Amino acid sequence: MTLRSGLVDFYDHTWQIVGRIGKNKTLISINIPNAWRVEIDRRAAVLSLTRSAYAAMILEKWVRDGMPHVSEPDRLMQLSSRSKAEPAGGGLPVLTVREKSPEPPDTSFT
Repeated sequence: MTLRSGLVDFYDHTWQIVGRIGKNKTLISINIPNAWRVEIDRRAAVLSLTRSAYAAMILEKWVRDGMPHVSEPDRLMQLSSRSKAEPAGGGLPVLTVREKSPEPPDTSFT
């Protein structure tokens, strides 16, 4: 398999995951530092993806990893929500709480 064919297969798989906005999807908009946008654009271009498709892949990986908490308040909220019933309409799945928070990622891109 060549790099190009591997990227095409990857892109096809990503399109199936990300796809178009439809009945079971929601469009979100976020504000991020310009340095993050530059890095997302760079990585997306290497994979022949749009900025949105690459950002959706980041979120898809977070979900696949079990939606780990991203801050101490988020961890506490997850602990609190474990004892409550699932909200009407499905809500988020029960989350696994890690014993120790992982080190935050380096977002400086310097």
